[in-house]
Amino acid sequence: MHVVEADDEDQVRRSLAEDPWARAGLLEVDSIQPWALWLDFRDDTSTA
Repeated sequence: MHVVEADDEDQVRRSLAEDPWARAGLLEVDSIQPWALWLDFRDDTSTA
């Protein structure tokens, strides 16, 4: 699985096509699924 920030599927495919592994035939894209990834960087030490 690769997580990529992009505006659309074409941008993802163009970006991955430039990858050295893709050019060597070692990286193949099977499907592209949109995800929303939320990261929580809040300090949770107040409950300890």
